[in-house]
Amino acid sequence: SSRMAGSGLDGDGGTGRAAARVDGRASDLETYSDTANSPVTPETSCITDPREVLSGRPVQRLNVWQRSVPLPPTIRLRDSRSMLCSILAGRSARGFGVAGVYKRGRKGAETYWIRFQWHGREIRKSARTSSKTVAQQYLAQVLEEHRRLDRGGRPRRSYQEALERFCVEVMPTLKAATQRRYGTSFRQLDAVFGPLLLDEINKTRISEFVTTRRRGGATGATIRRDLATLSGVCSCAVAWDYIDSNPVKAFDKHHLKEAPPRTSYPSDADVRRLVERASPMVGRIVLFLAQTGMRQEEAVSLEWSQVSIPRREVRLVKTKTSAPRVVPLSDEALGTLLGTPRHPTSTYVFWNGPGRRYTSFSSQYRNLAVRAGVEWRCHDLRHRFASEFLQRTADLPALQAILGHRTVTMTMRYAHMITAHLHEAMAKYGTKPGTPKAVSEGNDEADDRLSA
Repeated sequence: SSRMAGSGLDGDGGTGRAAARVDGRASDLETYSDTANSPVTPETSCITDPREVLSGRPVQRLNVWQRSVPLPPTIRLRDSRSMLCSILAGRSARGFGVAGVYKRGRKGAETYWIRFQWHGREIRKSARTSSKTVAQQYLAQVLEEHRRLDRGGRPRRSYQEALERFCVEVMPTLKAATQRRYGTSFRQLDAVFGPLLLDEINKTRISEFVTTRRRGGATGATIRRDLATLSGVCSCAVAWDYIDSNPVKAFDKHHLKEAPPRTSYPSDADVRRLVERASPMVGRIVLFLAQTGMRQEEAVSLEWSQVSIPRREVRLVKTKTSAPRVVPLSDEALGTLLGTPRHPTSTYVFWNGPGRRYTSFSSQYRNLAVRAGVEWRCHDLRHRFASEFLQRTADLPALQAILGHRTVTMTMRYAHMITAHLHEAMAKYGTKPGTPKAVSEGNDEADDRLSA
């Protein structure tokens, strides 16, 4: 058995020596008593179970003369039992000289620090805790990290480290709306992944997070957004050489279903009710959204410099996908713009008060929808445009360009509105003579005419 000499660093009581048997081996263990210089006997000497140090949870104190103290397999240190016993006793750890915890700070606000020697250099770090047990746990983790470095491995990084770097380097490059969405997900992710190291995030942990979110009432689409946020952090961690691979990409998300595609949209009567109960400028915004399929932020931030009346188009620069695009204007949309009064000093097409742009249009629309008795969301006006465009033109590539979708897969959500080719195929299959041709429209009025 190995002998290790040293003294306590935390200012506890006097010291004494007792021969302790751990795992059937005799080792010298320095123990402490509450009264200075009081003798230590085999009947009174005991140490804390190392599991208490490593987990931070209170575990039964064990008499070292009666039973061995196994170390959890997650900590792989050479002669790790001796090291943990040394930490508990404030003694030196093999390869790290004097290692222990001690207090610093003014009375009543003391904080535990850790101290050890590495390659002849003394290292002191704050454990940022007033709990001795937590400080000892932190010391064991730090010593393990330095052993990994000695073996040529990289240090283990925590989720919090990656998150802090992500917020400093990546978040400022994102749009304000994306930052708000990420912030919402970060608050959900922190409860499960906050205390973990990056290499501890695996499919099991992610599955537990999904289960917790489902029990909390979150939809599959919301959970997918949370996992996309986590994946963004992990992808950056891979680029920073914190971990080897992104664990979120290995997690099967097929059971997290997105909302089914909408089969209906606001009618002309719904849009009229919204306009009638809105202020003149808000009413014009509602009409313009329904006539162009633009996103809400794209419309309320629109400036006259982006509008070309001769070319009958709007050129959008700041978009959700960061890809500029051109939106052609129909006769109705062009009439809405020409009928909008210009502010003498403001550059915005749709202005409020002394020429300011609308910054909280979502809440204004929700209040308007309640007054009008309309259950549709503001984004449903975009669905309305897309559905009617496909019914009239059946041109998916053109709709993709107008809406600004990255892939045609997003646009295909509206493909169920195109039914003309189905009726043509059925006609080829066989239709009785005299049967009237079907009218391909996507609303209830058309269905009523067909049934009549």
